[in-house]
Amino acid sequence: MAFAADNTQQWWEPGLPPPYFWPFAALHDLRLETYVEMFRSLEYRECARGHYEPGYDKIAIYGAGGVFKHVARQEPRVGWKSKLGGLEDIEHRTLGQLEVDQDYGRVVLYMRRRRQGWTWISWVINPIAGAANRVFGPKVV
Repeated sequence: MAFAADNTQQWWEPGLPPPYFWPFAALHDLRLETYVEMFRSLEYRECARGHYEPGYDKIAIYGAGGVFKHVARQEPRVGWKSKLGGLEDIEHRTLGQLEVDQDYGRVVLYMRRRRQGWTWISWVINPIAGAANRVFGPKVV
């Protein structure tokens, strides 16, 4: 969850003692609603689809049987990025690529928040950097 919320300094996990961290003090369980509320507290709001929208950070929440399973973060002009626990961080073009594994469940909800510091001019100027990332960027699975 920390990875999806752009926090690379802490491991977020509800109900565990330090060094684990949970930013949402009210609830400490694995219910999907708990995670949705936690992301709402970080200014994410539900949205209809997972398509790219300039100016927004977007996440896809995976679940099964009302239980949270995984969250992926959208990367502009690349696709999606996931942290697989203590394993390698991966990029995946589609969200369905993780749905084949029962451990991750299925995408049940999309959420977005306004990207901090975003402007239309930065979006117009940055395609060159995005193209370079597609050509020389990290491994895509």
